[in-house]
Amino acid sequence: MKNYYLILLLFLFTKVNAQFYKKLSVDAHFGGRSGGIHSPGSTLNSDIHLDGGLLYKIDSLMFIRGGLSFDKFKTTKEGIIDRAYLIGISIQLLAKIIAPKPSTKNFGLNFHTGIGLSTMNNPNYKVGKEFSDPGIRGNDDMLNVIIGMTPHFRLNEKVSINVDFSTTTFLKQNTFVDMEIDPKSINKVGAIFNFTIGSTYQF
Repeated sequence: MKNYYLILLLFLFTKVNAQFYKKLSVDAHFGGRSGGIHSPGSTLNSDIHLDGGLLYKIDSLMFIRGGLSFDKFKTTKEGIIDRAYLIGISIQLLAKIIAPKPSTKNFGLNFHTGIGLSTMNNPNYKVGKEFSDPGIRGNDDMLNVIIGMTPHFRLNEKVSINVDFSTTTFLKQNTFVDMEIDPKSINKVGAIFNFTIGSTYQF
């Protein structure tokens, strides 16, 4: 009898797990970043942006996405080259505005928005210094708000190719992205813009 219950529990667990697994998908994107608050008189170049996420399907039109992103910054002023790196995590709601189907030639459009945390690291600025700030010591830690649109083309039931246009707004950015050049506190609302291409795989 015990073996019977064990087999039944194992069957139920496998079935529930399989249903959960079918609601998951992953995505990855590569592209560019523009924008960012930098010190007066400096030049900030556009640079790379990377991001990836795990999505859970709520229903046929709505998903929850947990994301991880990376942005690179290079600023120059009077011969000084400053480099900074931004890492962010977010939780977003994704909604299908246009669902891909034969009548739309398998093209679709998603809208996504959410909030998260970002931390800006400038390695050269931190050399030889000690910090006592909360969060990651010596980094500029910020709340972020993300909003974007994602046109996509479905290749098959599992894979789609997509393009993403997103804006990330930083609440109370404490320093310029080139804090090595100008480390003063600014306490402003900052923003960056990302354009990427990528792919989504549905399990």
